[in-house]
Amino acid sequence: MPKTQPTEPDAARAERPDANDEPILFARLEWVGRWKRLAAIAAIVLVALLSIGVWRWALPGPVATDRPLELSAAVRFGQEIKKVLDGEQRQLYVADYVVDDAMLGMLPIETLRRAKQNAMAIKDNPPAVDEDKSEVPVYDAAGKRVNFDPPAWQDYPQLDTVLIDQGIVTGEGLAKIAELPGLQHLRLRLSPITDEDLQPLLQCRDLWLINLPHSELTNEGIRSLAELPKLKQLRLGSKKLTDDCCRVITQLEKLRGLHLIGVPVTDNGIKVLVELPHLESLYLDDSAVTDEGWDWVFRNHPQLHVHINQSHHDRDPQSHQH
Repeated sequence: MPKTQPTEPDAARAERPDANDEPILFARLEWVGRWKRLAAIAAIVLVALLSIGVWRWALPGPVATDRPLELSAAVRFGQEIKKVLDGEQRQLYVADYVVDDAMLGMLPIETLRRAKQNAMAIKDNPPAVDEDKSEVPVYDAAGKRVNFDPPAWQDYPQLDTVLIDQGIVTGEGLAKIAELPGLQHLRLRLSPITDEDLQPLLQCRDLWLINLPHSELTNEGIRSLAELPKLKQLRLGSKKLTDDCCRVITQLEKLRGLHLIGVPVTDNGIKVLVELPHLESLYLDDSAVTDEGWDWVFRNHPQLHVHINQSHHDRDPQSHQH
């Protein structure tokens, strides 16, 4: 009888891979290898991130730049007022930040008023001059005295010019501006000033230039400006004005310069305007004057300085580069 082969124990046979199981085993081994490689890469990345964090933590803080802090509009407005009180300037010019009625409450009305009163008192009662200490006059080549100081009473803070190009000022704010002693020049852009708003301004007896390009004035408001004894320059825009305002404007007999913005002045209207006895310059933006109307103007008023829509008229005798 042939000899029989010894049989393996069942457990040993179960542990021996069968030929059919080899692909599965190789796949498992490959997956294990990939997992180990991924774990190694993750460990390297983690170490790198930790190193970067420690390095950045050890760096000094950011270096401060020289860029100035952006100040609020109220602070900037206060700085301009301080320059006035310090005698550095006599105008308040706002072009790149917004001013409103509340901010105009910062105007040092009483301080400026007292300063002017004190100055006028010194003018009326000047101190005695010690003749022994008087200086010998010294003149320059042009004949102007160079060692002469202006009278002491003239050296006081003044605010005679207010130019506000940003923000909306209403009647409340205009009333505060009108309290300034010695106001001479006023410009309020973007502000819808009405006839009623204008009333406090009529007390400014030194005011000679008014610029209200976005007002809501009517003929009545223009007529009231005749109360200003020194008014010489008027720049005005209002959707409530028509050609008939030209006759009212001629009541402002001291005007030397007139600029109307968006007012539909006709040929007849311009013939009325040039009746102003002292008119030297006339600016019209978006008017209804025809070429025939302008021909009449230059025939009858050849010296009049004329602008149309922000440019010299081609027949303007005073045309020059802007």
